[in-house]
Amino acid sequence: VNLCKFLSHDVPLFNGIVSDLFPGITLPTPDYDALTVAMKAQCAQRNLQPTEYFLMKTVQLYEMIVVRHGLMTVGQPFSGKSSSLQVLAGALTDLHDQGVAGTLFNRIQVRSINPKSVTMGQLYGETDRATQEWRDGVLAVYFRQLAADPSDDRKWIVLDGPVDAIWIENMNTVLDDNKKLCLPNSEIIQMSGTMSMIFEVGDLAAASPATVSRCGMVYLEPHQLGWKPLLSSWLAQLPGALGPKAKKHLEALFLSMLPLALRCLRKELQEISPTEDIGVSRSTMRLITCMLDDFVPSGSGDDVKPPVGATFDDATKVQMVEGMFLFAAIWSVGATTDAAGRAAFSDFFCTLAAGEAPTGYADWVEAAPPALTLPPIPVDGGASVYDYKFDTASRSWVLWTSLVENMAIPEGSGFADIIVPTKDSVRYTYLLDMALQHNQPLLMVGPTGTGKSVYMSRHLVKGLPGDKWTPVFITMSARTSANMVQEQVDGRLDKRKKGVYGPPIGRKAVVFVDDLNMPALEVYGAQPPIELLRQYMDHGGWYDRTNTFRTMTDCLFVSAMGSPGGGRNPVTPRYTRHFNMVCIVDFDDGTLQRIFSSILNWALTKATFPAAVKEMRDGVVAATLHVYKTVLAGLLPTPTRSHYTFSLRDISRVMQGFLMVQPGELGGAGGAPRDKYLRLWTHEVLRVFYDRLVDDKDRGWFLGILKTTLRERFESDFDALFRHLLGGSSDASVGVEHVRSLFFGDFMDDGAEEAAGSRRYDECIDMPALLSKVEEYLADHNATSKRPMNLAVFLYAAEHVSRAARVLRQPGAHLMSVGVGGSGRQSLSRLAAFMSGMRVFQIEISKSYTQAEWRGGPQKGL
Repeated sequence: VNLCKFLSHDVPLFNGIVSDLFPGITLPTPDYDALTVAMKAQCAQRNLQPTEYFLMKTVQLYEMIVVRHGLMTVGQPFSGKSSSLQVLAGALTDLHDQGVAGTLFNRIQVRSINPKSVTMGQLYGETDRATQEWRDGVLAVYFRQLAADPSDDRKWIVLDGPVDAIWIENMNTVLDDNKKLCLPNSEIIQMSGTMSMIFEVGDLAAASPATVSRCGMVYLEPHQLGWKPLLSSWLAQLPGALGPKAKKHLEALFLSMLPLALRCLRKELQEISPTEDIGVSRSTMRLITCMLDDFVPSGSGDDVKPPVGATFDDATKVQMVEGMFLFAAIWSVGATTDAAGRAAFSDFFCTLAAGEAPTGYADWVEAAPPALTLPPIPVDGGASVYDYKFDTASRSWVLWTSLVENMAIPEGSGFADIIVPTKDSVRYTYLLDMALQHNQPLLMVGPTGTGKSVYMSRHLVKGLPGDKWTPVFITMSARTSANMVQEQVDGRLDKRKKGVYGPPIGRKAVVFVDDLNMPALEVYGAQPPIELLRQYMDHGGWYDRTNTFRTMTDCLFVSAMGSPGGGRNPVTPRYTRHFNMVCIVDFDDGTLQRIFSSILNWALTKATFPAAVKEMRDGVVAATLHVYKTVLAGLLPTPTRSHYTFSLRDISRVMQGFLMVQPGELGGAGGAPRDKYLRLWTHEVLRVFYDRLVDDKDRGWFLGILKTTLRERFESDFDALFRHLLGGSSDASVGVEHVRSLFFGDFMDDGAEEAAGSRRYDECIDMPALLSKVEEYLADHNATSKRPMNLAVFLYAAEHVSRAARVLRQPGAHLMSVGVGGSGRQSLSRLAAFMSGMRVFQIEISKSYTQAEWRGGPQKGL
């Protein structure tokens, strides 16, 4: 009862205490020979390895079930909780069928429920608000059903989910000597003598002492199992065409190189999202499996063709598995770290692949690495191991950049529709497609603006055959509930047969869950939408509203999420363990230069811009990247400046500003077009970065950055470029107060007032004329609006109206006005919308405002 709940390092201490209390007494070994044989047979049937630790914990679980009717199996992912339950249930059933006599050697009926994937009412039962009729919950239904079963079968109700006070306190009367389930409708269900309540949890951080004291405990530790049993099971499943020599060589690569790579990951690298050693090792095995198509028979039915790889000689197979292992290790062990970690891992892995122990790792070498016959990864010239793909056909390393297609941007494309192929898009799409084709769930993690959602959604819509795949898109938020997710998925699946659902016959459904870590945490840290998805990953389905289990077939989940923080919450490792995790880092300078230079070149080429402007393309992109990186490092968010958050989308917004200018607005001779283009660049950078700043100290610092950038990148003097802003001032240099008069906008164009998008976006130099124009718009607004605004138009008002009008002019842009009450946020936004030819719809918040008003409100404005 006590030994099974201790951690491994406490077991010797406990045994020492027992030996001191009972000196000279040695307990006889229990006779579990028949049970052990049955458990080993179950392990062989399930392709599991019957390690000594696993068998010991399964026996402890059996002993606990004998003496307690309520127990918990506790342990982190990959500790063997579910497998031990399944093996024990199968072993006891086999012993009963064989007629072997023993305690609790009966058939086992198992009902698994994740209590956090449903609401409290759906778990225990609730009264329908409309009809006032009682509706049973899923736990009540199965508890009553098993309690009424008169057979001698053992009945296990497995509650596989987080234990917290929200739902577990209702189980106290079941777990104590009463053995009664009390429902909210006053019904009491007596637990039968053949029933057991089993809780499968990751930890007991939110469990109350009242619950813990009523349950037996079996604690399992992942490091006691390790990843080597998983390797043995995986090697046994490899296709026979690979041959024994290649399999043995592959095993030697794992045993010699993977321990060192895992230690490097844990001791020297910073992970974007936490992983486990066993999970990373399994990802390596999965990636290798995806690359073994040459050794798997192709076709189906009568058209099955033998694998091509069966004709390869052993030397070829050995070279192929070497390349597969190296590539898989890079994109599993080395794919969870950040940009700095990738550089360190690249150097480490090159040394390791050369057959040498990296500095500081000599004491951790478990086996001598086999000599590699594959040519090494050519990382000369600043490249890293992440820049190469292993080509199984030629058994060589190929640069990702050589696979990038030169794509011409179609005429009439919108800015948001432009996708510039890069080495990042090629390699991440390759990994995604490989996972989809081999039914492997994939999770992409990375900072905002790195293209996670674009890569996935674009490939699901355009990269997969429409007649074989059914994409389902789910975007989570803090308000997403488990029922919402279930309704979205169930609505896209058809009934195959009783209790089995899936996409139309011949198709496979791929569910893309975006912003996976956005659902809000409950009081005790659970995320019901995540628990619902985990129930599918663990048990192949979930319960519908009629308390019937829906088995889902031909479904695959892929996900994307940002780094935890800023409203994003850590996701339970019991769910992320199911995924191959790929962390996407920020683009390097070369990639960003290629992306935005291509877009800017397309914009400058499709119109007849002056040659002096076209020559500035690369310089403008490089200068914008320099400003972005400087701001990212120098303006960090604080409690009083929480909105000082910048991402790659800010660079896109600067570039989008250039697309609003036509060649006619840059007319002039000599240096005029170039100077005006620099003023436009300065204006767009100010609008994107400068408008977020809250005080003159930060604004002055930012202006200093701009002055330095113009001088170093364009050999242009900021004060000379904006001398006209000084007006009659005696100041020698342009400062914070002067740049307030820098305006670019389309509202000065009288030619097309009704179509704001077609008006000329040009510089506004005449301040009195600008203020008069804004006053005209205000007068026109008041003449036609039911809510006239009596405003005084001065420079401050014109500034904010111009900024809002600029944002409204851009497709898909959004604006958040931050300020104290009475500063003109609402009035100036209304005026800017009127100037842009838009209709304003306002959501009125009141004390009685509910979700119903929120859902119906936006429809009125459409």
